[in-house]
Amino acid sequence: VLNNDATVVLMSTDQVYNGNQDLGDAKTGGYKEDVEKPDPLHVYGKTKLEMEEKVMNKVDMATTTVIALRSSLILGPPAPILSKTKGSFLQFIQQQLVNQE
Repeated sequence: VLNNDATVVLMSTDQVYNGNQDLGDAKTGGYKEDVEKPDPLHVYGKTKLEMEEKVMNKVDMATTTVIALRSSLILGPPAPILSKTKGSFLQFIQQQLVNQE
């Protein structure tokens, strides 16, 4: 049970989208959360979406903030577009923590 004014942060994925929408670009990704509805194509995306929905159905949205971080680069080598900048999502978070940002 969560106390009032709680914040829940979910580690999710952009794989909850089917990628068929031409709404983004190379810098922002291939979807826009405020336009495209989730429509996962495979089990990984489906289970992440189910997790998000179950959490949101269990909490009192009037008193709880739910944040779903939908990253595309959780593990693995840096994507070519990010290799000179931030690296993977976890490498980015690690650098932010090291820099106390």
